[in-house]
Amino acid sequence: YVLVLDELVDEDDEPYGYYGIDPIDEGALGWPWLHGERFDGEPNVPVEFRVDLDDEYAGGFSDFVDGSIPLVSKKLRNVLESCGVSNIDYYPVKVAGAEEFDEFPEYFAANVVGLVKAAGPGTLAAKTFGASGADIIDKFVVDTEAVGFLPVFRLAEHLATLVVSDQVRTACEA
Repeated sequence: YVLVLDELVDEDDEPYGYYGIDPIDEGALGWPWLHGERFDGEPNVPVEFRVDLDDEYAGGFSDFVDGSIPLVSKKLRNVLESCGVSNIDYYPVKVAGAEEFDEFPEYFAANVVGLVKAAGPGTLAAKTFGASGADIIDKFVVDTEAVGFLPVFRLAEHLATLVVSDQVRTACEA
């Protein structure tokens, strides 16, 4: 897997970047990291990644990196655990190229266990429409019984979306 920065342009033609993980080999996705399932075991070796050192933006690292395998920094893991988050399993990773940087976060592969569906008018939520015509989620209603009051969960309709409690949000901001 490789840690990459995808450069995108928003509806107002403003450039922005999105950090993500891409598999070097598409056949290497043996475990369903985005399916909300707890794994039967864990890797017998660290999950291996590499930094694309040819990327001019290499060296800008965030505490959460979403992708085929989400990464969580040790700093964010500590915050989540201090908030009582218990439905994330963490696995060791090895990042080739990390030694090229003066500072590099310690990362863990993160498996968020559980998917929660959202309800509301329409399929996902009440929607408003932006100037570009793209759907913008204005409001969604989560089934609190399904959540079980988890402080972090994946939104089933959009697996890359994590929903966090106010307690987690406040702790992350602090």
